[in-house]
Amino acid sequence: VEAAIAERIGRLAAPLREALRIASVEGEEFTAEVLARILGIDERKTVQLLSGDLDRRHRLVRAQAIERLGSQRISRYRFRHQLFQKYLYDRVDKVERAYLHDEVGNVLEKLYVDDSGETAAIAPQLARHYQEAGVADKAISYLLLAGERAVQMSAYYEAIAHLNRGLELLMSLPDSPERAQQELALRLVFGMAWIGIRGTPAPEVKASYTRARELCQQVGEASQLCRVLGELTFHHYVRAEHQSARDLAGQALGVARRARDPLLIALGHWYLGVVLFAQGEYEMSRAHLGEVISRYDPERHHRSFVALHGADAGLSALSYDACCLWSLGYPEQATSKSREALAMARTLGHPFT
Repeated sequence: VEAAIAERIGRLAAPLREALRIASVEGEEFTAEVLARILGIDERKTVQLLSGDLDRRHRLVRAQAIERLGSQRISRYRFRHQLFQKYLYDRVDKVERAYLHDEVGNVLEKLYVDDSGETAAIAPQLARHYQEAGVADKAISYLLLAGERAVQMSAYYEAIAHLNRGLELLMSLPDSPERAQQELALRLVFGMAWIGIRGTPAPEVKASYTRARELCQQVGEASQLCRVLGELTFHHYVRAEHQSARDLAGQALGVARRARDPLLIALGHWYLGVVLFAQGEYEMSRAHLGEVISRYDPERHHRSFVALHGADAGLSALSYDACCLWSLGYPEQATSKSREALAMARTLGHPFT
């Protein structure tokens, strides 16, 4: 088979062989615009080479699709058989392979960098290119982005795979504040992924956030520490370890107040309000939940709360306040508050909330 492939590739003119060789570095599926920029030739001419000589004449590649990325056209091609790509890729020596992966990564970045989330869609691909190029920092950043996107799509096992690769790469770097900050970011997403797989009480969740808490003492920002303490609060809360949860919630609120961050302060009050409800201290719970409700503006805060915790703390506070009212013997007020929360949740349209 290899001899047959070698014969077919050997018939090609040198420019066509070089184009295929570079395309094999991007992968079994590749992009005409990436190829054009690395070769330094016109994109239209590259498409003619691929669709004309290499597709219709030599039957080595086939056109897949054309996409629009803002004003940029993305022309996708695929090798007709994986063995063609493997044969070409295996014949690129390790040194040149690293350079080409770096070039492919840089060009893909420039094509996809925008605010529409498209970069996140190709984050695993970018991570692979930078890992092969030996650019560990960038590879880790894109593995983190891939993990975050997978969590948002509820693809938790996929997220764990990306984040594990990121941690393995991270351990190959020398110890530094930057490395600690990258590990902290990875651990925070790890915790969310394990919650999706095994639930908040899982030991993996506690391990992720406990390590994140240690890192926060070194390099973390107030928002990160508050989030870690909050997730540990809920870990103990669902295990009915209410005093531990209460202590952690109090610490989270203290961090938020020292940071003078209104959003974090609201979260701190929410953590305490939920735990106090579980302990049957309904009046105190309502006082903290009221602090959240009074600060809550759905248009300003909904997305921020969801990004920080995966659910809307403002709506949750309304719901827990209704539960407190019911427990205190005010069913009409509880019903009214519940309907208010449900109507607001339907308006916002976030399924989990």
